[in-house]
Amino acid sequence: MNYLIYRDDGIGDLIVSTPLIKFIRENDKNSYITLICSKRNIELAHLFKSNCFIDNLINIDEYDTHIKKFSFYRIVNYLKIDHIIILKSSNFSIFLSKLVKIASSKNIYISGVVPLNSSKNGKNRYKPSKFLVNQIFDNHEIIDCRNDYVYSKDIQMLEHYSNLGNQIFKSTLKSNINDIPYFEPKELQVNADFITLTKKILYQKKMMLFHFDEKWDATDYSLDEIIYLLNVFINSFGGFIFMTHGLIKNKYYDHIINNYELKKYLTPTHNYKIYMSKINKNFFSFPNLKINELMYIISNSDFVIEPHGALTHIASIYNKPVIDLVPKNKINFLSKWKPKSKKMKQIVIDNKDEIIENMNEFIA
Repeated sequence: MNYLIYRDDGIGDLIVSTPLIKFIRENDKNSYITLICSKRNIELAHLFKSNCFIDNLINIDEYDTHIKKFSFYRIVNYLKIDHIIILKSSNFSIFLSKLVKIASSKNIYISGVVPLNSSKNGKNRYKPSKFLVNQIFDNHEIIDCRNDYVYSKDIQMLEHYSNLGNQIFKSTLKSNINDIPYFEPKELQVNADFITLTKKILYQKKMMLFHFDEKWDATDYSLDEIIYLLNVFINSFGGFIFMTHGLIKNKYYDHIINNYELKKYLTPTHNYKIYMSKINKNFFSFPNLKINELMYIISNSDFVIEPHGALTHIASIYNKPVIDLVPKNKINFLSKWKPKSKKMKQIVIDNKDEIIENMNEFIA
């Protein structure tokens, strides 16, 4: 069967969906899977395709006008889809899926997740409406988002996908998808010079990855508190600290660069911007890494500290110990997105003392 899967959001969302995609592969040996991705997760989608995990991909963000959306509709029709699975519910994905089904000469199945929220007057609001749910979906899984996920915070997203997968294949197994690990690409296609360089730096020492992206801007940390936290990491870990960054520099970035006197590390090819602290030669900064390079570094790390996001789930792919830092106003929501690895701890990002305490427990 030909499957079309909507996962046009983030990197972590796509990783958490991989057990369901594996489940499809195992239950349908003739499956051909087209992934609808976004510009946010297209690098990972390409990596999955090159590893033969998916067969085809389409970046939905390239179809951002009415004319281009019509082209997208024609492309989907040409694929002769048998089953559409909507994991990122949107008006467009729902409308187009129903349109494809109506226009097709064969029976197309539509399965997906259905968010349940509360309207301004306190009534239940489904997406699509409750009346349309059974009109559109052959199989669906409701995700209760009401009152900041208070009613479903203990149900992880993977369990929702497991329930949906069991409906699709009429499975009687209880936790088949939950038992499937995240997909691990066997070939990361990392440049050989980058591999040689990181191995040269590490020379058998252990390494902790600290992700310092723009999510830190939403914290209550002062500059001095950030420096204190980093000093604890550097002095307590007893190995290398590799600091990685997001696409946007946070408000602390320049201060950190100056405080630790981070200077460009001389590389054999000069193709990579890597910085080493003149004050502590165990402290490195890696800006502008591609997703496969990040995955390579994490796969060779001993410990990860990061604000919840893609790295949370990349660390889980490789079963690495991770402190997953979450905003205090998103605890319920992000508890649903906990990674599969048991070697993790979710901590509110502003709780400096708790971060340090748990780090010391992990590295002991």
